[in-house]
Amino acid sequence: SKLLCRRMERKAEVAVSRRDSKDAKAEREEQAARLLSLDLLGQVLAAVVAQRKLHADAPLTFPDDKDEVDEAAQPTDAGEDATCVCGRGYDGGFMLDCDRCHRWFHGSCVGIEAQEDDLPSEWFCESCQLSRAVTKQRTTISRLLSLAEGGGGPSEETVDALCSEEEV
Repeated sequence: SKLLCRRMERKAEVAVSRRDSKDAKAEREEQAARLLSLDLLGQVLAAVVAQRKLHADAPLTFPDDKDEVDEAAQPTDAGEDATCVCGRGYDGGFMLDCDRCHRWFHGSCVGIEAQEDDLPSEWFCESCQLSRAVTKQRTTISRLLSLAEGGGGPSEETVDALCSEEEV
Protein backbone atom coordinates (compact mmCIF):
# COMPACT_ATOMS: atom_id res chain seq x y z
CA SER A 1 0.00 0.00 0.00
CA LYS A 2 2.93 2.38 0.69
CA LEU A 3 4.24 1.63 -2.77
CA LEU A 4 0.88 2.46 -4.27
CA CYS A 5 0.72 5.74 -2.32
CA ARG A 6 4.20 6.76 -3.52
CA ARG A 7 3.28 6.00 -7.12
CA MET A 8 0.11 8.06 -6.78
CA GLU A 9 2.08 10.94 -5.26
CA ARG A 10 4.59 10.84 -8.12
CA LYS A 11 1.81 10.80 -10.70
CA ALA A 12 0.22 13.76 -8.94
CA GLU A 13 3.57 15.58 -8.83
CA VAL A 14 4.14 14.88 -12.54
CA ALA A 15 0.62 16.09 -13.33
CA VAL A 16 1.18 19.29 -11.32
CA SER A 17 4.57 19.73 -12.97
CA ARG A 18 3.00 19.33 -16.44
CA ARG A 19 0.20 21.74 -15.55
CA ASP A 20 2.74 24.25 -14.25
CA SER A 21 4.74 23.73 -17.43
CA LYS A 22 1.62 24.35 -19.56
CA ASP A 23 0.76 27.42 -17.48
CA ALA A 24 4.30 28.72 -17.85
CA LYS A 25 4.19 28.06 -21.59
CA ALA A 26 0.85 29.85 -21.89
CA GLU A 27 2.24 32.77 -19.86
CA ARG A 28 5.31 32.98 -22.13
CA GLU A 29 3.10 32.90 -25.23
CA GLU A 30 0.85 35.60 -23.80
CA GLN A 31 3.87 37.75 -22.94
CA ALA A 32 5.26 37.27 -26.47
CA ALA A 33 1.87 38.29 -27.90
CA ARG A 34 1.84 41.43 -25.72
CA LEU A 35 5.34 42.38 -26.85
CA LEU A 36 4.39 41.81 -30.49
CA SER A 37 1.26 43.95 -30.02
CA LEU A 38 3.28 46.76 -28.47
CA ASP A 39 5.83 46.57 -31.28
CA LEU A 40 3.09 46.74 -33.92
CA LEU A 41 1.42 49.63 -32.10
CA GLY A 42 4.74 51.45 -32.08
CA GLN A 43 5.10 50.91 -35.83
CA VAL A 44 1.58 52.22 -36.46
CA LEU A 45 2.19 55.29 -34.32
CA ALA A 46 5.50 55.94 -36.08
CA ALA A 47 3.68 55.80 -39.43
CA VAL A 48 1.01 58.23 -38.14
CA VAL A 49 3.69 60.65 -36.96
CA ALA A 50 5.44 60.40 -40.34
CA GLN A 51 2.15 61.13 -42.16
CA ARG A 52 1.42 64.12 -39.92
CA LYS A 53 4.90 65.49 -40.65
CA LEU A 54 4.38 65.01 -44.39
CA HIS A 55 1.05 66.81 -44.17
CA ALA A 56 2.58 69.65 -42.15
CA ASP A 57 5.43 70.00 -44.67
CA ALA A 58 3.17 69.76 -47.73
CA PRO A 59 -0.51 70.26 -46.82
CA LEU A 60 -3.26 69.03 -49.08
CA THR A 61 -4.10 71.63 -51.73
CA PHE A 62 -6.96 71.81 -54.16
CA PRO A 63 -7.09 73.41 -57.59
CA ASP A 64 -8.58 76.88 -57.80
CA ASP A 65 -11.58 77.73 -59.93
CA LYS A 66 -10.53 79.20 -63.23
CA ASP A 67 -11.94 82.74 -63.50
CA GLU A 68 -11.97 83.23 -67.26
CA VAL A 69 -13.18 80.22 -69.21
CA ASP A 70 -13.35 79.78 -72.97
CA GLU A 71 -16.01 77.11 -73.48
CA ALA A 72 -14.72 76.44 -77.01
CA ALA A 73 -11.11 75.97 -75.88
CA GLN A 74 -9.13 72.91 -76.93
CA PRO A 75 -6.27 71.24 -75.05
CA THR A 76 -3.79 72.63 -77.57
CA ASP A 77 -4.87 76.26 -77.11
CA ALA A 78 -2.57 78.72 -75.37
CA GLY A 79 -3.23 79.01 -71.64
CA GLU A 80 -4.88 75.58 -71.36
CA ASP A 81 -3.48 73.04 -68.87
CA ALA A 82 -3.42 69.72 -70.71
CA THR A 83 -1.24 67.82 -68.25
CA CYS A 84 -3.29 64.74 -67.40
CA VAL A 85 -2.84 62.72 -64.19
CA CYS A 86 -0.65 60.32 -66.19
CA GLY A 87 1.88 63.11 -66.73
CA ARG A 88 1.53 63.19 -70.50
CA GLY A 89 0.08 66.13 -72.32
CA TYR A 90 -2.15 66.23 -75.35
CA ASP A 91 -1.41 63.26 -77.60
CA GLY A 92 -4.09 63.74 -80.24
CA GLY A 93 -6.58 61.53 -78.41
CA PHE A 94 -9.85 62.27 -76.68
CA MET A 95 -9.54 64.56 -73.63
CA LEU A 96 -12.01 65.92 -71.07
CA ASP A 97 -11.95 69.38 -69.53
CA CYS A 98 -12.77 69.60 -65.80
CA ASP A 99 -15.68 72.01 -65.36
CA ARG A 100 -14.15 73.52 -62.21
CA CYS A 101 -10.37 73.81 -62.63
CA HIS A 102 -10.44 73.42 -66.44
CA ARG A 103 -7.50 71.07 -66.55
CA TRP A 104 -7.57 68.56 -69.39
CA PHE A 105 -7.50 64.76 -68.86
CA HIS A 106 -7.22 61.83 -71.27
CA GLY A 107 -10.57 60.08 -71.39
CA SER A 108 -8.85 56.71 -71.05
CA CYS A 109 -7.07 57.88 -67.86
CA VAL A 110 -10.35 58.85 -66.15
CA GLY A 111 -12.45 55.96 -67.48
CA ILE A 112 -14.52 57.79 -70.08
CA GLU A 113 -14.28 56.76 -73.72
CA ALA A 114 -14.92 59.16 -76.61
CA GLN A 115 -17.48 56.87 -78.28
CA GLU A 116 -19.79 56.74 -75.27
CA ASP A 117 -23.30 57.79 -76.23
CA ASP A 118 -23.88 59.55 -72.94
CA LEU A 119 -20.83 61.75 -72.40
CA PRO A 120 -21.39 63.77 -69.23
CA SER A 121 -22.58 67.32 -69.76
CA GLU A 122 -20.68 68.30 -66.64
CA TRP A 123 -17.51 66.55 -65.43
CA PHE A 124 -15.21 67.19 -62.44
CA CYS A 125 -11.76 65.70 -61.92
CA GLU A 126 -11.01 63.74 -58.74
CA SER A 127 -9.24 66.68 -57.11
CA CYS A 128 -12.21 68.96 -57.67
CA GLN A 129 -14.66 66.27 -56.49
CA LEU A 130 -12.63 65.92 -53.30
CA SER A 131 -12.43 69.69 -52.90
CA ARG A 132 -16.20 70.01 -53.23
CA ALA A 133 -16.78 67.20 -50.71
CA VAL A 134 -14.36 68.76 -48.18
CA THR A 135 -15.97 72.19 -48.62
CA LYS A 136 -19.42 70.66 -48.10
CA GLN A 137 -18.22 68.82 -44.96
CA ARG A 138 -16.67 71.98 -43.54
CA THR A 139 -19.90 73.88 -44.14
CA THR A 140 -21.97 71.12 -42.54
CA ILE A 141 -19.69 70.88 -39.51
CA SER A 142 -19.70 74.68 -39.09
CA ARG A 143 -23.50 74.72 -39.21
CA LEU A 144 -23.78 71.88 -36.70
CA LEU A 145 -21.29 73.52 -34.35
CA SER A 146 -23.07 76.88 -34.55
CA LEU A 147 -26.40 75.16 -33.83
CA ALA A 148 -24.89 73.34 -30.85
CA GLU A 149 -23.48 76.58 -29.46
CA GLY A 150 -26.89 78.20 -29.84
CA GLY A 151 -28.34 75.97 -27.17
CA GLY A 152 -29.06 72.32 -26.72
CA GLY A 153 -27.67 71.14 -30.02
CA PRO A 154 -29.42 70.46 -33.30
CA SER A 155 -32.57 68.40 -33.59
CA GLU A 156 -32.44 65.01 -35.29
CA GLU A 157 -34.32 66.44 -38.30
CA THR A 158 -31.73 69.23 -38.62
CA VAL A 159 -28.83 66.78 -38.50
CA ASP A 160 -30.53 64.60 -41.14
CA ALA A 161 -31.09 67.66 -43.34
CA LEU A 162 -27.49 68.86 -43.06
CA CYS A 163 -25.74 65.52 -43.31
CA SER A 164 -25.74 63.13 -46.21
CA GLU A 165 -23.91 60.00 -47.21
CA GLU A 166 -22.70 61.50 -50.47
CA GLU A 167 -19.59 59.76 -51.70
CA VAL A 168 -16.77 61.39 -53.54
